[in-house]
Amino acid sequence: MSNVLNQIASKGWDWWNNDENSFLKNVGDQKLLKIGNKLSTIFAEKNCDKFSISIPNIVVVGSQSSGKSSLLNSLIGYDILPTGSNMVTRTPLMLQLNYSEIYSKAEFGTYINGKWVSSRTYDLDNNRINREQQLQLHKDIGEITDELAGKQKGISYTPIHLRIFSPNVSDLCLVDLPGITMIGLSDKGQTKEMPSEIRDLISNYIKDPKSIILVVMQARPDLEADMGLELVKAYDLCGKRTCGILTKVDLMNNDTDVSRYLKGDISSELKLNYGYYAIRNRNSTETKTMTPIQGLIVEEEFFSKHKIYKNINEKEKLGVKNLGISLSHILSDHIKKNIPEIMDEINKKKHEVDKELFKLGSEIPSDIKGKITLTSNIISNFCMCFNKALEEKCGLNYGLKIKDRFQLFRKEVCNDITKNYTNEQLQNLVKGCSGNHMDFSLFSIDILEKGINQYKPIQLLRSPCFKLISDISFLLTELCRKILEDKQFSRFPKFAKVLENKIENMVNKQQEILKGNVLNLINIEENYIWTENKLFLDNLKKMFKECKNQTDINIIKSLLNQYFNTVKYTFCDQIPKMSMFYLVSNIECQIYKDLFEITAKDENYIANILEEPGTIGQQRKKLDKFKNKLIQAKKLLNNN
Repeated sequence: MSNVLNQIASKGWDWWNNDENSFLKNVGDQKLLKIGNKLSTIFAEKNCDKFSISIPNIVVVGSQSSGKSSLLNSLIGYDILPTGSNMVTRTPLMLQLNYSEIYSKAEFGTYINGKWVSSRTYDLDNNRINREQQLQLHKDIGEITDELAGKQKGISYTPIHLRIFSPNVSDLCLVDLPGITMIGLSDKGQTKEMPSEIRDLISNYIKDPKSIILVVMQARPDLEADMGLELVKAYDLCGKRTCGILTKVDLMNNDTDVSRYLKGDISSELKLNYGYYAIRNRNSTETKTMTPIQGLIVEEEFFSKHKIYKNINEKEKLGVKNLGISLSHILSDHIKKNIPEIMDEINKKKHEVDKELFKLGSEIPSDIKGKITLTSNIISNFCMCFNKALEEKCGLNYGLKIKDRFQLFRKEVCNDITKNYTNEQLQNLVKGCSGNHMDFSLFSIDILEKGINQYKPIQLLRSPCFKLISDISFLLTELCRKILEDKQFSRFPKFAKVLENKIENMVNKQQEILKGNVLNLINIEENYIWTENKLFLDNLKKMFKECKNQTDINIIKSLLNQYFNTVKYTFCDQIPKMSMFYLVSNIECQIYKDLFEITAKDENYIANILEEPGTIGQQRKKLDKFKNKLIQAKKLLNNN
């Protein structure tokens, strides 16, 4: 060990930065990585797919104490992330590495409207982080974690954003996730549900087909038993997006190693597209006495002298430096492949957001003139939707529903009115019309008139007619309510209720007028028996020709039915037309005039009906925030 430390002293930071070893010198497209970094931070939150865009990044997964934080500190080049046997990472940590020739610094913050806003900044020495800075950084990470996830060892989906600027890193975006556990420790404030909650959080990231998965596992000969690999395989069965990191290889038994994983000489179920890398972590003593960069020199020394690793051909799979180089290549290639799809997704989401914002409407104006204009626009849109649903053959298409009711009405009209006559009643009709006559030439017509006037069968049409009127009225009020469910109207519950009441009043008014006209038509038909209908006369002649006895009960029944059919024809023709005139056409004509009377109300009335629930305002803010992110991302891609 003393020889290694002497080499560290002589090589120092220059060893890390020389052309042969530098991450940066081996990266293919730094510009793509910078774009990926910015996009990842803009769309960092993963708790709602609706307000996020899938961006290629590297997600770090592993069981608790697998060495994730130590590995990340080595990639960063500073001991910034706290390490320990207890749960350290309890929120997603969005770790953005930025190459900078000018300065070295770390900063916490977030993106607001697409712009980075720093909350805490730390100037770093190019060579190492001092103890005071390290303790402060660890304390701040703990405080931010407690703010987001609580102090009782809970977890949160909201990420912590940490940016590192240094001449010793490549542009790279890594997401460190909480370590997988099997049991929640209640004495340490953990709930029984915590293990499943952590798995759900990790799943939310690794299920994304654009994510590269870095599964960190303590080196062992039987990786098939690793919890992290098991979870990753559930979402990336063939390992197409996964890279395996085998840590603490120096702690394995003398007769075991992981060379077969590095060579790919393993079961097909364990093979990963990006292969496996062997890493030597600093132990607890080395962490206190060495910087991460010094630890990498010790790591290189370990692999160069190990009896197995020094002789393998896959030396590019050994050590943090090689891992960093590979990750940069992997991520830049992945970003390049996905840029067209990202652009399409941004455009699609932008269209969807604009559509939803249009439905929600803009913020309510503060002045009365603006409120009246908004009121007029809402009424105009409602009237347009209402009339469109009645006239056009697409969308809600209530015209078709009304037509269906007309067809049902024609079927419901009574077909045989003689069911309402007893034989005794029909015989009494014959007796009442016979008198002292011997000539029966007009006898049947007399019976017809007496049968209609005395027993009023035409009144049987009242019920189906009124039912039709009621059905059409219901459809119109139902249409009104369906339209008002749209967000552009439902955002104002009081206004929506006013519009609904107005439509119901119009429908009720026209309904009463129509019922009166139906009753008039029934009375008109009862008042004068018109037997000159050609179809009726033809059937009458045929009937008398076949049967000479006009007083036969069956002849009387047939006579009544034949005449009633002519009345039915009139009603089947006129009632739908009357319904369309009074209930549809009249309302379509009146709706604009009646509803626009609302705009003439006083200022307090207008302000009252334009109140919207708090949830609407919150939803609009979320959509506006997401829209700004989309605009920022689109601008970023278009300018590059």
